[in-house]
Amino acid sequence: MSEAAPRDPAADLRPRLAPGGCDARLLDRQLLLTPQTMPRLYGGEATLLYARFGVSPTASETQRPSGGEFTPLEPQLLPGKRPVLDAAAQELAGNARPGLARATALNRALARLRPIDFDGRDRAEEAILASGEATPLERARLLALLAQAAGIASRVCLLYREPAAQPAFHAVCELFIMGAWAVFDPLAGQLFLMTHRPYASAWDLARDPQIAARHPEHGRKPTLDASFYRTVGIANVEIEG
Repeated sequence: MSEAAPRDPAADLRPRLAPGGCDARLLDRQLLLTPQTMPRLYGGEATLLYARFGVSPTASETQRPSGGEFTPLEPQLLPGKRPVLDAAAQELAGNARPGLARATALNRALARLRPIDFDGRDRAEEAILASGEATPLERARLLALLAQAAGIASRVCLLYREPAAQPAFHAVCELFIMGAWAVFDPLAGQLFLMTHRPYASAWDLARDPQIAARHPEHGRKPTLDASFYRTVGIANVEIEG
């Protein structure tokens, strides 16, 4: 008797998305985060030593570039390709220093968008920005593209909980900051501090629930909960509008 195929974590979400649309294609591209896919998503020996054993960031093992092969570590959105996004990134974060300060400014700005539920529409990032409202997946897509426009490599993390949980789905971004992937939650406008390195990735949050539990806004902002990081899909964003 053959084993049953593993359940698609996005099975309940797909019917709520526009068939073939931006969000549906994002789901099709996702790679589920597991111990087997972790090196491809986050890198090899250096990242493993750093994340699992807290090797000092000044150690020689962690000086080699790391971040995995799945996502380009340089932004792929060229200046002028999406002028509306270029202008928005400049308006929202142009006065902030490149890197962390700029990423934080964008993340906090997008937290001001009005949250809406999935309604089957297929909207480009420019339309989402103009509307002033966003679904969880639209908000993450928008942050990923604005980060690219601001010179920061990015990707989307799709977070799945058990269907009985409410909400059962959330989406955040990982931005490549200070040589490592770090989670930015654009609904909460927050990121997660670590004890042995600056900011937590989805892998860190999946393996250590206490990272989320220690967040000062935990309990007040529902998406800052470790239960969202038990099943994670990671997908690269489309650059073309």
